[in-house]
Amino acid sequence: MKARRWVAAALLLALVAASCSGDRADDDAAPVVSVAPADSAPTTTPSTMPSTTAAAPTTTAASSTTTTTEPHLTDEEQIDALIEEYWQVVFAANNPPDPDYAGWDDVATPELAAGRRARSAENLRDNRGIAPLDPEEPFNLGSRVTVLGPRAIIFHCFRDFAYAYALDSGVITEEVSVVSVERMEARLTESGWRIDSARWLSGFDRGQEAECGESLALL
Repeated sequence: MKARRWVAAALLLALVAASCSGDRADDDAAPVVSVAPADSAPTTTPSTMPSTTAAAPTTTAASSTTTTTEPHLTDEEQIDALIEEYWQVVFAANNPPDPDYAGWDDVATPELAAGRRARSAENLRDNRGIAPLDPEEPFNLGSRVTVLGPRAIIFHCFRDFAYAYALDSGVITEEVSVVSVERMEARLTESGWRIDSARWLSGFDRGQEAECGESLALL
């Protein structure tokens, strides 16, 4: 059962987190997959589901880069805050999918932003939205950041509690509730730190946040 949950998590995460740095990262990204077909989805829509004209996303990226350019914060602190902003943008840009979502420019390099916008376009074409189960809770549960001059290597635990839904009906087509380990890289630009690539590594069942944190020390 645990293995199936991890696979489901990887599949749903691939819808919004694969091909993270454009063509350069395609070999490392999780495979692009589709969620379960609509005819296998529930026939009723939960009261918390978005309507066919989804409301404005509940998790949005900041309009500026204040959390990544504050002079009193260390590089590690800036990057830790950037990770949280990044995941907010991932869901905001796909709930419902918006291929022109401007928030990517505040959290990602141009190469990564282009790949993410292309993924939103795919979701829109496939009638698929992606939303977090608990949008008010933080996504970044802990990170290990190694700064190497203008670049940084990041391992962090991500609260991967999300669902995919059909845009035209709001019916849930896939749901996951796990804690995932991600490997990221960040690059220091003229505008501050930006995420340059991201790759899903492994997952833990919900409630195993401590185990996920312990795994960071082994990476």
